[in-house]
Amino acid sequence: MKSKYIIVELKGMEVPLVFSSFLQHEDVALAIRNKVHSAGHCELNSAGKWIAGGESVSLKLDARQRDAEILNEHLGASCALGNCNGIPH
Repeated sequence: MKSKYIIVELKGMEVPLVFSSFLQHEDVALAIRNKVHSAGHCELNSAGKWIAGGESVSLKLDARQRDAEILNEHLGASCALGNCNGIPH
C-alpha cells in the first residue's frame, strides 16, 4: 500500500516523514512547521527498499530522484539495525 511522505529540514539535515495516504501533505507540513524540500508517494518494494515518486498537489512540490535514497538512509533495513545516518534512536 502506498503512503505519502515529505522531506523536511531538521537541524541542517533532510529528514523523511512517512504518513497515511488519508492525510494531506499540506496538513502534515503545517503541523511540522519545518521547511519542506519535496513531497510525494512512497512504498516498500519486494526487496524491502523504499521507492518514491509522484507529487504533492497541496504543496505544489514534486518528488526528487534522491528522495528514495533519503528514505532508505533513515528508514531502511540498515536503520532498523541501528545505523541511521548517525542519528541515534
